[in-house]
Amino acid sequence: MVEDLVYRLRKRSEIRRQIKDRKSVREGKPDNIANILDEAADEIERMRIPSMNQLDNIEIITCPLGDWTILKVNGKEFDSGHSIKWTELLYFLGYDVKFTEISDEEMERLQ
Repeated sequence: MVEDLVYRLRKRSEIRRQIKDRKSVREGKPDNIANILDEAADEIERMRIPSMNQLDNIEIITCPLGDWTILKVNGKEFDSGHSIKWTELLYFLGYDVKFTEISDEEMERLQ
C-alpha cells in the first residue's frame, strides 16, 4: 500500500527532528527543512479539502449517448473520459473512501 503524501511528509519531518546528531537538534534550534515539510503537508491538506466557501460547484457534462463525461470542480476539469473516477472526487472532497471490486455474479446477488 502506498502511503499518503501528507503522511510521508509529516513522518519525514518527525524523523528529522529526532536525529540526535543533527546540528539543529543538538543546539535546540528549529529545523528549517522539517518546518518546510510540515508547511507543504499543511498546504496539500488545505488544497484537498476545500472549505464550503471555496467549493462553489461541481459540474458534470455529458453527451446524449453518454459515452464521454467531463467532471469539473469550481470550473476546472477534475476528470474526463468514458468513466469518471468518483472515488478520487470523494477523496478530494475529504471523504474516506473504501473501494471494493467484486465479480458480476456477486454484484447481481447484492441487487
